Amino acid sequence: MYAIKTKLILGAVACLIGITSCKRNEIQPYNGDRYLQFVDKYTDTIPVSFFLYPNKNEFQIKLPVKMVGIKTTENLSFSINVDAKATTAFPSLFNLDLKGTFKKGQARDTIIVNVFRQADLKGKETFLVLDLVANDNFKLGEVINRRRVLRITDKISKPVWWDATMTSTYLGTYSDKKFRTFVEVTGEGDLEIFSTEKRRDLMLEFKYYLIRMKDLGTPILEENGSDMLGSVPLIG
Repeated sequence: MYAIKTKLILGAVACLIGITSCKRNEIQPYNGDRYLQFVDKYTDTIPVSFFLYPNKNEFQIKLPVKMVGIKTTENLSFSINVDAKATTAFPSLFNLDLKGTFKKGQARDTIIVNVFRQADLKGKETFLVLDLVANDNFKLGEVINRRRVLRITDKISKPVWWDATMTSTYLGTYSDKKFRTFVEVTGEGDLEIFSTEKRRDLMLEFKYYLIRMKDLGTPILEENGSDMLGSVPLIG
């Protein structure tokens, strides 16, 4: 009986040692090499909306890249590639340097993508897909961090900030025409960047515009012919 217990204990210890050894190997996947990957996952699509920013003609998008593995002892270059098959954005929409450099001792760099407003983009949605490329300096890192996707659009759609509270208390039921009118009147489409006070000021500006138009005998109507002002519950 004692011998059996001893064997069981020794077997358990051996298993634990084996598991520990495996785990130790798992947390050192980059030993001896340098790996390249974006800081963020490719599933986190980057929205670039010119409709939300009617007064903006250019966006500068920063894509941080990191190196994992042996620290650099000299400047090391890396490359990215525009995936021609997956990309639907036309070339005049964007500009970027396809080469980057990790400076000596640094583990991060940033790729800058410039995106431009184009008349051909009006009412459309396109995608720019960028992939990191392995070279003599770097292997590719985690699969989910090898690609970034930009969704570039000048197309109207319901914004995230137009939620249930916005509907019941402030601007009422969403419609494309109401949102388009709001943007035309206020010059703003993304209220998430503003304080609560600033948001209210913009919404009041919109409501006062609707009141003024109605007083002039030219009320702003919804697509179904109803008075847009009548669907705005904002008090003020």
